[in-house]
Amino acid sequence: MILTPDFGYGGAERSVAAISRALAERYQVHTVVFNKQIKQVYATGGSLHSLDVNGGVSLIQKVVSFFQRIYRVKKLKKKLGIHICLSFLEGADYINILTKGNSKAIINIRGSKLYDANITGTLGWLRKRILIPILYNRADVITVVSEGLKTELTKYFAIGKHKSFITIPNFCDQSEVLRFSQENLIEENLLRAHPTLVTVGRIAYEKGYDLFARTFSRLIKDIPDAKWIIVGSGSFQDDLKLILDAERLTYSETANLNQQSNVWFTGYQQNPYKWMAHC
Repeated sequence: MILTPDFGYGGAERSVAAISRALAERYQVHTVVFNKQIKQVYATGGSLHSLDVNGGVSLIQKVVSFFQRIYRVKKLKKKLGIHICLSFLEGADYINILTKGNSKAIINIRGSKLYDANITGTLGWLRKRILIPILYNRADVITVVSEGLKTELTKYFAIGKHKSFITIPNFCDQSEVLRFSQENLIEENLLRAHPTLVTVGRIAYEKGYDLFARTFSRLIKDIPDAKWIIVGSGSFQDDLKLILDAERLTYSETANLNQQSNVWFTGYQQNPYKWMAHC
């Protein structure tokens, strides 16, 4: 079983899809999401299940949803005879660990908990001081994408050094990247006319777009015709535009592209490699 909150546009979701396809070639794979409110973007291997439990707005609703997910995952693991459950993202990690029973719980850590700007306030304190230290120590295996994350978990979150850690760096299929990079791009001639920088990913505060915006505003003083191509979308996009305004950087969307703009927003792209090929 592979457990994840949803199938949005994030890197974790892309990894879940890729791993499910790879494992499905040799094993029986069941991918489980909390709900299908967010449209599935990436193709998965094996079978797909939804718990049909939406996230709550109030604290009481969140607590109710949390226990509903525990009950339904536990029931599903028993029904399907699950031996191993891999979970991605913190909410899914909690559910995986609390429902592991006779199965093995493997949690996958792909980003910093210590420097995550979204883990704040009373709930953030609860997550950092109580939930992560207690629950993560009950996982059978913790996989991380870097040795730095392993050090962070053991040093700041009291995860026992005896815990079984496996470092698996992010990977990519080089042949697939090269194949996708050769697809036609309508804006190709515009890109060839300017020196360009391309960033790819979810537009979120923790990705550092605000820092890059300020850096880019200095860069174009030396290279006035440089373009910053932002491939992706996300919750921080409106805030980023305010920062661009403050830095006196002009921007436009590719649907209504202004070639004179300093920054181009492409929105989410199923194939970002054809943009990267022209940077």
